[in-house]
Amino acid sequence: MPGGDFFYIAVDEVNVASRMHEEAFEDQRGRYPILKEILRSLRRRMGQLPVKFVVSGTIIPEDHFQSTIGEWDDFRWCSETGSFNDPDEHRRYITKFLPPKFAISVPGQALLDRMWQWLRGRHRYTASFLTVLLYNNFHSPHTLLGNYIENITEYFPYDNENYTRKERVVTMIGICHSVIGDLVCVCWKH
Repeated sequence: MPGGDFFYIAVDEVNVASRMHEEAFEDQRGRYPILKEILRSLRRRMGQLPVKFVVSGTIIPEDHFQSTIGEWDDFRWCSETGSFNDPDEHRRYITKFLPPKFAISVPGQALLDRMWQWLRGRHRYTASFLTVLLYNNFHSPHTLLGNYIENITEYFPYDNENYTRKERVVTMIGICHSVIGDLVCVCWKH
């Protein structure tokens, strides 16, 4: 590698490892989770290679990475997760995946409004619901949205019935929870 270049190793969803086996290891600062040991091991294995780590997740307890000997001084802590906090940006993102005729239809416009109401914020909920829509070929989208929301929150949307009266009935055939946190993919049968 040319001088000054680095090979980046991305370790995502470390929030899972930061909560797993929270007190499995111990050093001069006290007990700590397996995440710290994983990162130490990776750093030892890489030795002096020009490697930079990108460690990301929703909760990474910074207090586990304090050191009096400078072990973690080369880590930069930041919180730049981004989110859907603008309804127009959210709408633009979603419409890239919708059939154009559906996107401009009354049910499509209502779905965009409801998706902003129920899914704004974290990108993963919008993205995983779009997966559900695509899997179901956009059939019964409001029913799917209501069922999706119920499955990730255990709360059935109060407005669902207003939008689902004319849709075909769909029944759930399975839910698969991802191993990377709270990402949910819901499958339905018509």
